[in-house]
Amino acid sequence: MLVSGASCHIAGNLSMMNNVEKIAPIAIGLLNGTYTMAREKGLVFLREGIKLDNVLCVPKLNCNLVSISKLCKQLNCAVTYFDDSCVIEDYTSRIPIGSGEQRDGVYYYKDS
Repeated sequence: MLVSGASCHIAGNLSMMNNVEKIAPIAIGLLNGTYTMAREKGLVFLREGIKLDNVLCVPKLNCNLVSISKLCKQLNCAVTYFDDSCVIEDYTSRIPIGSGEQRDGVYYYKDS
């Protein structure tokens, strides 16, 4: 999922992460008002050329979240939203480097 309100990248599945390292526990607030802890971080490759750094692992989460603000800073890119999709573009060249589709108000990354 591509989430404009997330403050960090989060993965719910440790097996999709690379270069995993232990970290001091970080409390993660969930939408239902509860908290869980992230105790590891690592790298996640969305596809070749799109690497997300410092992704927190939250094993109780049943999805993966991408922080749009961190994505834009890490990849020097821009995200343009449309009613049914979004496009991730290199900020300088405007060449598309990824996309997402909207379902039920949430944008899901499309693995090209």
